[in-house]
Amino acid sequence: MKKTITIIIFAICVFILVFSYVKQGDLFQTTQDDTPAENINTNIEEFKEVEYNYACITNENTYLYTAENDNSGLFILPKSYFVKILARGVNYTYVQYLDDVNGYKSIRGYCKTQELSFVDYTPKSPYLYYSFNVDYICSDYPQNTGFITDDFMYKISLSAIYYGDYKIGSQTYVYILRDGIFGYIPKNANVSYSLNSEFEENNKIKETILTKPQSEDSSILSDAGFYKIIAICVLALFILIVLFVVFKKEPTIQTNPERKDYYVFEDNDRY
Repeated sequence: MKKTITIIIFAICVFILVFSYVKQGDLFQTTQDDTPAENINTNIEEFKEVEYNYACITNENTYLYTAENDNSGLFILPKSYFVKILARGVNYTYVQYLDDVNGYKSIRGYCKTQELSFVDYTPKSPYLYYSFNVDYICSDYPQNTGFITDDFMYKISLSAIYYGDYKIGSQTYVYILRDGIFGYIPKNANVSYSLNSEFEENNKIKETILTKPQSEDSSILSDAGFYKIIAICVLALFILIVLFVVFKKEPTIQTNPERKDYYVFEDNDRY
């Protein structure tokens, strides 16, 4: 009985040992994505509530307003670029566009909150820094006079900083900065810029991670885990053999208690 109890206790201990290894994940290997993440600027390791510092302009006609009403539109913010969030409201959000660098001037105003796509990362290139040439034609200046200065006097090209479009009916104007002064001029055909792909790229990265199927090799037993199991089984077998030898009963000689190995002499015995 004592031997049986000891073996049962030992078996339970071995089971607990093996289970603890499996639970810790030491016996199994999982396949991980080895894609470099140096260029990923999104916080996709853990999705949680964060403070939104930027928002992307994803609509065609997202205006920057000078006040919280539809009648104060200043210009249409460039699509695919970002604004910095200064104060988020239910209907309107107070934002900043551009920074005060290299002749550019930051501008602040309001955007409709529902038209903004808030992001939980800091964009590498949030704003559109774009300037173009504005040609002024002097219609009153006589042409073809023979002077080499005709072109200079007839047409003057000046550089202006682009902020956004502004539509009045079928006519489109652009809101510009020139020599520290803001204003509107008719939009020319040469005013164009490239879209910012940062917002779409970050969304694709998130979608890839969230929808990535589990690898078929994720539950394959690793070589290290296999050798651990073999070692545990050999150790368990060795201990069982030792216990069997220790607790094995030595053979005993059964003696008859009624048997006498000596002779008792009686008084009437004769030799």
